[in-house]
Amino acid sequence: DIRGKAHKILFSHIPVHPLNFPRWSLNIHGHLHSKIVELEPGVPDERYYCVSAEQTGLKPLLLTDILPIIL
Repeated sequence: DIRGKAHKILFSHIPVHPLNFPRWSLNIHGHLHSKIVELEPGVPDERYYCVSAEQTGLKPLLLTDILPIIL
């Protein structure tokens, strides 16, 4: 669970490889056709948050609106 911790957030086009998480605690990314990155089938990885336009209804999001949802 990532709540209640200090965070180093990486913003990227595609989700970063899970091995990069010693450097980062959260990856906000676009370009993913599904809404979630999974640890295993049916288990979402909470370290990722997709802001792909197809996932946001083609609307921009403010970081101040995203952070309360994911932290």
